[in-house]
Amino acid sequence: MKWKLISILAALALLVGAGMSEAGAVRPVQVALAAPPAVYQCGCGEFYPRPNDAILDAGAVFTGEVVSVTDLSQEEADALRGKRIVFRVISSWKSAARPEIMVDTGPLADGCGLEFRPGEIWVVYMDTSRLADKCTRTRPLEEAGEDLAQLGRGNPPLSDELVARVKPVESVERLRGLNLYGRLGIAALILATCLGGPLIYYRRKGQAASTG
Repeated sequence: MKWKLISILAALALLVGAGMSEAGAVRPVQVALAAPPAVYQCGCGEFYPRPNDAILDAGAVFTGEVVSVTDLSQEEADALRGKRIVFRVISSWKSAARPEIMVDTGPLADGCGLEFRPGEIWVVYMDTSRLADKCTRTRPLEEAGEDLAQLGRGNPPLSDELVARVKPVESVERLRGLNLYGRLGIAALILATCLGGPLIYYRRKGQAASTG
């Protein structure tokens, strides 16, 4: 009987406390959540195939110097095309035997277009519709180290002067292999240090005990 009374009193106390807290409750402050990070607007994302794979699907692959950049007319422009670039072909890997090639790129505002300037040298992966944008491996010559490592210097070969401008980058496969072997070597060194130290210590201790 005593425990029932205590239980009833405890329940009443909880109800009274809940009522008081509800009456004097403070409305929660509404905190504005931070805006989500900007989404990469280009539909293909930020993934690029390896050069040996990208060249298979490309309509033409070449190294070229930007001769001119012009805006397309309203009749020619669309969601994928905003500018037309004329390149002077320096070296070719695929289907770029002409001295000059016209290439279109997307509008810069949508995140897909590439910004070309006259006098710059680019490695261009043009698709079969004469388009080169961020969905391709098209990039300035200085950033095309992986492309040259896998595709070579092209035809005719790029000059030593131009190759010297490229940041040296190993191919993806070699980098992965070197990283794997490097990690295995470090792991083996740590393991040898951890095991070898105690073995040497106890061996010397045993030798000292036997001579003593």
